[in-house]
Amino acid sequence: MKAFDYMAAKGAGVWEISALAFRFDKEKRPEIAYRLLSKAPAGGHMQRLEKSVNIYKVVRKWKGEGKGREFLAPYFSPQLLGPQSMVLFKEGLFNLILTEVKDPDGYQQSHREFMWLLKLMAWQACGKPDGYLTEFTRHYDKGSPDHYHSIGRYMMGNISRLELLRLVKTPKQRCEFAYYIGFSERMKGNFPAAANWYQICLETGLSNNGEYHWASNEMFWWAHMGTKNRHKNVSDDINTYHDKLSWN
Repeated sequence: MKAFDYMAAKGAGVWEISALAFRFDKEKRPEIAYRLLSKAPAGGHMQRLEKSVNIYKVVRKWKGEGKGREFLAPYFSPQLLGPQSMVLFKEGLFNLILTEVKDPDGYQQSHREFMWLLKLMAWQACGKPDGYLTEFTRHYDKGSPDHYHSIGRYMMGNISRLELLRLVKTPKQRCEFAYYIGFSERMKGNFPAAANWYQICLETGLSNNGEYHWASNEMFWWAHMGTKNRHKNVSDDINTYHDKLSWN
Protein backbone atom coordinates (compact mmCIF):
# COMPACT_ATOMS: atom_id res chain seq x y z
CA MET A 1 0.00 0.00 0.00
CA LYS A 2 2.85 2.36 -0.76
CA ALA A 3 0.58 4.40 -3.02
CA PHE A 4 -1.81 5.02 -0.15
CA ASP A 5 0.97 5.87 2.29
CA TYR A 6 2.47 8.34 -0.18
CA MET A 7 -0.84 10.03 -0.88
CA ALA A 8 -1.74 10.16 2.81
CA ALA A 9 1.61 11.76 3.61
CA LYS A 10 0.88 14.41 0.99
CA GLY A 11 -2.47 15.15 2.61
CA ALA A 12 -4.68 13.40 0.05
CA GLY A 13 -8.34 13.14 1.03
CA VAL A 14 -11.05 10.62 0.30
CA TRP A 15 -11.72 11.94 -3.22
CA GLU A 16 -8.11 11.62 -4.40
CA ILE A 17 -7.74 8.16 -2.88
CA SER A 18 -11.06 7.09 -4.35
CA ALA A 19 -9.87 8.18 -7.79
CA LEU A 20 -6.77 6.01 -7.42
CA ALA A 21 -8.92 3.10 -6.21
CA PHE A 22 -11.15 3.51 -9.24
CA ARG A 23 -8.11 3.23 -11.50
CA PHE A 24 -7.08 -0.07 -9.89
CA ASP A 25 -10.64 -1.34 -10.15
CA LYS A 26 -10.73 -0.44 -13.84
CA GLU A 27 -7.43 -2.27 -14.33
CA LYS A 28 -9.03 -5.39 -12.81
CA ARG A 29 -7.25 -5.13 -9.47
CA PRO A 30 -10.30 -4.96 -7.19
CA GLU A 31 -8.39 -6.25 -4.17
CA ILE A 32 -6.17 -3.15 -4.25
CA ALA A 33 -9.15 -0.88 -4.91
CA TYR A 34 -10.91 -2.42 -1.90
CA ARG A 35 -7.92 -1.91 0.38
CA LEU A 36 -7.48 1.69 -0.74
CA LEU A 37 -11.13 2.57 -0.21
CA SER A 38 -11.21 0.79 3.15
CA LYS A 39 -8.32 2.91 4.41
CA ALA A 40 -9.51 6.18 2.88
CA PRO A 41 -10.49 8.81 5.47
CA ALA A 42 -14.10 9.88 5.58
CA GLY A 43 -14.93 12.85 7.76
CA GLY A 44 -18.65 13.54 7.79
CA HIS A 45 -21.64 11.26 8.05
CA MET A 46 -22.64 11.46 4.37
CA GLN A 47 -19.02 10.98 3.27
CA ARG A 48 -18.88 7.72 5.21
CA LEU A 49 -22.05 6.54 3.49
CA GLU A 50 -20.66 7.50 0.08
CA LYS A 51 -17.49 5.57 0.90
CA SER A 52 -19.55 2.50 1.80
CA VAL A 53 -21.35 2.64 -1.56
CA ASN A 54 -18.05 2.96 -3.44
CA ILE A 55 -16.74 -0.12 -1.63
CA TYR A 56 -19.99 -1.97 -2.40
CA LYS A 57 -19.51 -1.31 -6.12
CA VAL A 58 -15.99 -2.75 -6.01
CA VAL A 59 -17.06 -5.81 -3.98
CA ARG A 60 -20.06 -6.41 -6.25
CA LYS A 61 -17.87 -6.50 -9.34
CA TRP A 62 -15.19 -8.53 -7.54
CA LYS A 63 -17.21 -11.11 -5.60
CA GLY A 64 -20.78 -10.75 -6.82
CA GLU A 65 -24.00 -9.01 -5.80
CA GLY A 66 -24.53 -11.19 -2.74
CA LYS A 67 -21.19 -10.28 -1.18
CA GLY A 68 -21.72 -6.64 -2.09
CA ARG A 69 -25.05 -6.54 -0.29
CA GLU A 70 -23.53 -8.38 2.63
CA PHE A 71 -20.98 -5.60 2.97
CA LEU A 72 -23.69 -2.91 2.81
CA ALA A 73 -26.04 -4.64 5.27
CA PRO A 74 -24.94 -2.61 8.33
CA TYR A 75 -25.73 0.58 6.39
CA PHE A 76 -29.31 -0.55 5.86
CA SER A 77 -30.22 -0.16 9.53
CA PRO A 78 -33.38 1.87 10.26
CA GLN A 79 -31.22 4.76 11.44
CA LEU A 80 -29.08 4.88 8.27
CA LEU A 81 -31.36 3.70 5.48
CA GLY A 82 -32.88 7.13 4.84
CA PRO A 83 -29.62 9.02 4.18
CA GLN A 84 -28.06 5.91 2.59
CA SER A 85 -30.95 5.79 0.12
CA MET A 86 -30.10 9.33 -0.95
CA VAL A 87 -26.52 8.24 -1.72
CA LEU A 88 -27.80 5.19 -3.62
CA PHE A 89 -30.15 7.45 -5.57
CA LYS A 90 -27.29 9.74 -6.56
CA GLU A 91 -25.36 6.73 -7.89
CA GLY A 92 -28.37 5.32 -9.73
CA LEU A 93 -28.43 2.14 -7.62
CA PHE A 94 -32.21 2.04 -7.71
CA ASN A 95 -32.52 -1.72 -7.32
CA LEU A 96 -31.09 -1.45 -3.81
CA ILE A 97 -33.55 1.27 -2.84
CA LEU A 98 -36.45 -0.74 -4.23
CA THR A 99 -35.60 -3.90 -2.33
CA GLU A 100 -34.29 -2.39 0.92
CA VAL A 101 -36.95 0.29 1.55
CA LYS A 102 -39.52 -2.33 2.43
CA ASP A 103 -42.07 -0.31 4.39
CA PRO A 104 -41.95 3.49 4.02
CA ASP A 105 -44.80 3.77 6.53
CA GLY A 106 -42.38 2.50 9.17
CA TYR A 107 -40.47 5.78 9.10
CA GLN A 108 -41.26 8.74 11.29
CA GLN A 109 -44.04 10.93 9.97
CA SER A 110 -41.78 13.75 8.79
CA HIS A 111 -39.79 11.41 6.49
CA ARG A 112 -42.45 8.92 5.49
CA GLU A 113 -43.64 10.50 2.23
CA PHE A 114 -40.10 11.23 1.10
CA MET A 115 -39.22 7.54 1.49
CA TRP A 116 -42.37 6.58 -0.42
CA LEU A 117 -41.28 8.93 -3.21
CA LEU A 118 -37.74 7.50 -3.35
CA LYS A 119 -39.13 3.99 -3.59
CA LEU A 120 -41.59 5.00 -6.31
CA MET A 121 -38.85 6.63 -8.36
CA ALA A 122 -36.60 3.60 -7.89
CA TRP A 123 -39.41 1.38 -9.18
CA GLN A 124 -39.83 3.55 -12.26
CA ALA A 125 -36.07 3.65 -12.87
CA CYS A 126 -35.92 -0.16 -12.63
CA GLY A 127 -38.51 -0.47 -15.40
CA LYS A 128 -41.57 -0.92 -13.17
CA PRO A 129 -41.03 -4.58 -12.21
CA ASP A 130 -44.01 -6.67 -11.14
CA GLY A 131 -45.09 -6.85 -7.54
CA TYR A 132 -45.06 -3.17 -6.61
CA LEU A 133 -47.82 -1.40 -8.54
CA THR A 134 -50.58 -2.36 -6.11
CA GLU A 135 -48.85 -0.84 -3.08
CA PHE A 136 -48.05 2.38 -4.96
CA THR A 137 -51.59 2.64 -6.32
CA ARG A 138 -53.08 2.09 -2.87
CA HIS A 139 -50.81 4.68 -1.29
CA TYR A 140 -51.16 7.42 -3.91
CA ASP A 141 -54.90 7.03 -4.28
CA LYS A 142 -55.11 8.47 -0.76
CA GLY A 143 -54.92 12.18 -0.03
CA SER A 144 -52.19 13.87 1.99
CA PRO A 145 -51.11 17.48 2.61
CA ASP A 146 -47.45 16.45 2.30
CA HIS A 147 -45.91 17.91 -0.87
CA TYR A 148 -43.80 14.78 -1.46
CA HIS A 149 -47.05 12.84 -1.63
CA SER A 150 -48.31 15.25 -4.30
CA ILE A 151 -45.12 14.74 -6.30
CA GLY A 152 -45.70 11.00 -6.12
CA ARG A 153 -49.26 11.46 -7.32
CA TYR A 154 -47.91 13.42 -10.28
CA MET A 155 -45.46 10.64 -11.11
CA MET A 156 -48.27 8.12 -10.90
CA GLY A 157 -50.33 10.21 -13.34
CA ASN A 158 -52.99 11.12 -10.75
CA ILE A 159 -52.55 14.88 -11.16
CA SER A 160 -51.25 17.06 -13.98
CA ARG A 161 -48.04 19.08 -14.03
CA LEU A 162 -50.02 22.29 -13.79
CA GLU A 163 -51.87 21.00 -10.72
CA LEU A 164 -48.53 20.06 -9.15
CA LEU A 165 -46.90 23.42 -9.86
CA ARG A 166 -49.82 25.25 -8.29
CA LEU A 167 -48.78 23.65 -5.00
CA VAL A 168 -45.37 25.35 -4.92
CA LYS A 169 -45.27 27.66 -1.90
CA THR A 170 -41.57 28.14 -1.09
CA PRO A 171 -38.21 28.47 -2.91
CA LYS A 172 -37.25 25.08 -1.46
CA GLN A 173 -40.29 23.48 -3.04
CA ARG A 174 -39.52 25.19 -6.35
CA CYS A 175 -36.11 23.53 -6.28
CA GLU A 176 -37.57 20.17 -5.35
CA PHE A 177 -40.52 20.18 -7.76
CA ALA A 178 -38.27 21.18 -10.67
CA TYR A 179 -35.94 18.27 -10.01
CA TYR A 180 -38.73 15.69 -9.75
CA ILE A 181 -40.43 16.92 -12.91
CA GLY A 182 -37.05 16.66 -14.61
CA PHE A 183 -36.62 13.12 -13.32
CA SER A 184 -40.07 12.21 -14.63
CA GLU A 185 -39.09 13.52 -18.07
CA ARG A 186 -35.86 11.57 -17.89
CA MET A 187 -37.79 8.36 -17.25
CA LYS A 188 -39.73 9.05 -20.46
CA GLY A 189 -36.48 9.47 -22.38
CA ASN A 190 -37.21 13.17 -22.90
CA PHE A 191 -33.70 14.31 -22.03
CA PRO A 192 -33.86 17.92 -23.30
CA ALA A 193 -36.93 18.59 -21.16
CA ALA A 194 -35.28 16.88 -18.20
CA ALA A 195 -32.21 19.10 -18.61
CA ASN A 196 -34.40 22.22 -18.71
CA TRP A 197 -36.10 21.30 -15.46
CA TYR A 198 -32.78 20.40 -13.83
CA GLN A 199 -31.51 23.84 -14.82
CA ILE A 200 -34.54 25.45 -13.18
CA CYS A 201 -33.71 23.47 -10.05
CA LEU A 202 -30.09 24.71 -10.11
CA GLU A 203 -31.13 28.31 -10.72
CA THR A 204 -32.71 28.38 -7.26
CA GLY A 205 -29.18 28.28 -5.85
CA LEU A 206 -30.38 26.11 -2.94
CA SER A 207 -27.25 23.99 -2.74
CA ASN A 208 -28.25 22.64 0.68
CA ASN A 209 -31.04 20.63 -0.99
CA GLY A 210 -30.45 17.02 -1.96
CA GLU A 211 -32.42 17.62 -5.15
CA TYR A 212 -30.03 20.42 -6.14
CA HIS A 213 -27.09 18.03 -5.84
CA TRP A 214 -28.87 15.28 -7.78
CA ALA A 215 -29.61 17.72 -10.62
CA SER A 216 -26.02 19.00 -10.59
CA ASN A 217 -24.67 15.45 -10.58
CA GLU A 218 -26.81 14.32 -13.51
CA MET A 219 -26.03 17.43 -15.53
CA PHE A 220 -22.32 16.87 -14.87
CA TRP A 221 -22.36 13.47 -16.58
CA TRP A 222 -24.39 14.79 -19.50
CA ALA A 223 -22.03 17.73 -19.95
CA HIS A 224 -19.09 15.35 -20.20
CA MET A 225 -20.74 12.68 -22.34
CA GLY A 226 -22.72 14.82 -24.80
CA THR A 227 -26.27 14.46 -26.04
CA LYS A 228 -25.68 11.08 -27.71
CA ASN A 229 -24.76 9.31 -24.47
CA ARG A 230 -27.73 10.07 -22.25
CA HIS A 231 -29.44 7.21 -20.44
CA LYS A 232 -32.56 6.86 -18.35
CA ASN A 233 -30.52 5.57 -15.43
CA VAL A 234 -27.74 7.82 -14.13
CA SER A 235 -25.65 4.73 -13.29
CA ASP A 236 -25.41 4.03 -17.03
CA ASP A 237 -24.17 7.61 -17.56
CA ILE A 238 -21.51 7.06 -14.89
CA ASN A 239 -20.41 3.69 -16.29
CA THR A 240 -20.21 5.06 -19.85
CA TYR A 241 -18.15 8.02 -18.67
CA HIS A 242 -15.71 5.79 -16.80
CA ASP A 243 -15.45 3.33 -19.68
CA LYS A 244 -14.34 6.15 -21.96
CA LEU A 245 -11.69 7.46 -19.60
CA SER A 246 -8.11 6.98 -20.71
CA TRP A 247 -5.40 6.48 -18.14
CA ASN A 248 -2.56 6.74 -20.64
